[in-house]
Amino acid sequence: MAGYIHGNLAVERKQPKVTRVKEQTRIVVRKKISTQERLLLMFAIAVGVLVAGAIILRYAQIYEMNLQLQKVEKDIKVLQTENSKMRLKLEAMMNPKELEQRAKAQGFVEGTDKSEELIMPETKASSEVAITE
Repeated sequence: MAGYIHGNLAVERKQPKVTRVKEQTRIVVRKKISTQERLLLMFAIAVGVLVAGAIILRYAQIYEMNLQLQKVEKDIKVLQTENSKMRLKLEAMMNPKELEQRAKAQGFVEGTDKSEELIMPETKASSEVAITE
């Protein structure tokens, strides 16, 4: 019945010819690297690692310096704002009317005679006892 499936029974069935090919195995013989070449290769790898390490270290230093620079710039801005506030306060205090009001508030009185002597209490830092105007 198997022949009928393929067609006419009077014709012989064609079977493909199988040709066997001998497979050749290839043996690859690797040349061993000489000791001098190994040392040269290891030296080249070591130099490459050192250079890469130096570059990474330098970038880390640059990053750290950049952080310090940003901190200093921030501190400068804070000090500049404090300085401007103090200048405004100083200008307000140097106003003659403001000086007069503070002096009266602290109990100072205006002198009537310009030749009066002002007697200052003796201090350790100053040896002057009297100041005349």
